[in-house]
Amino acid sequence: DLSGQTLEGELGCSFTVDDVGTVFVAMGYVADDGPAMGLVRAGGTVHRVSTRSGGYDDMVDGAEFEGPDSGSDVEVEIDRTSDDPLSGGESPAYPARIEIEWRGEEVTAEGRWTCGP
Repeated sequence: DLSGQTLEGELGCSFTVDDVGTVFVAMGYVADDGPAMGLVRAGGTVHRVSTRSGGYDDMVDGAEFEGPDSGSDVEVEIDRTSDDPLSGGESPAYPARIEIEWRGEEVTAEGRWTCGP
């Protein structure tokens, strides 16, 4: 469950899959070169991942995350598949694809990438 976990940062992003729910959340600081931190569900477990740098600003259009160690077996890649938002407002969702690699297994899903306050 992602709801019981904490992440530091000013703004965040989430990836949601229809009929599944939120499978990934991340937080980062605006205009910061430090990594954004994320949480992903894989294999029934919640894993902590991070970007190498770029904070919040570098994950708005999609990002790559990996486990805390260079040899970690969890990797997440998120790509927005369109620049057209699915809704209006301050923090609209965009169509996107998530790829999660864990223990040699790869899962890809289509969903919504939402970033903002």
